[in-house]
Parts: sequence; structure tokens; C-alpha cells
Amino acid sequence: MDAGTMIDATLRFVRENEALVEAVLFFLAFGESIVLFSFFIPASILFLAIGGLHGASGGSLMPLLVAGTLGAFLGDLVSYWIGWRYRHDLA
Repeated sequence: MDAGTMIDATLRFVRENEALVEAVLFFLAFGESIVLFSFFIPASILFLAIGGLHGASGGSLMPLLVAGTLGAFLGDLVSYWIGWRYRHDLA
């Protein structure tokens, strides 16, 4: 799946399922923070687009900030664990 198709599909999903916007943002931030996964997720563009769609529909910013922050934090923890666990194999 190319980046354009992924962006279109994600934005269509967010438009059709506004109640899940925090979960989508959480998983995007989580995936963007995991080592090597971030190459396959066009999250920067999606963060801006989702924020714009959510703001245009009158949604609050705070739940998006919390979801994105938690996703990025947990993704960083997973990446750290992967590096720590396989540190001898990667050297």
C-alpha cells in the first residue's frame, strides 16, 4: 500500500468514525515511535489532517493531545525494550 492510499483510507475512516479518532491517533503515534515502523507510517501528514478534521467538527484538542502523547510514550518504551533486549545481537 503506498502512502497516498494509506492517507486517504485513514482520513476516510476518521471522517466516518469520529468516536474512534483518539484511538487512531494513539496507534499512529505508537507506530511512529517504534523503531523501523516509522518508515512505513506517514504519521506527520496524518497528525495534521486528523487534527484539522477533528477541529473543524468542533472536537476538543485535549483528548487528542493525551492520546498522541500516550501512544508516543508507549511506542518509545517498546523501542527502548527492543534495543535493550537485542543490544548484543545488533552490535
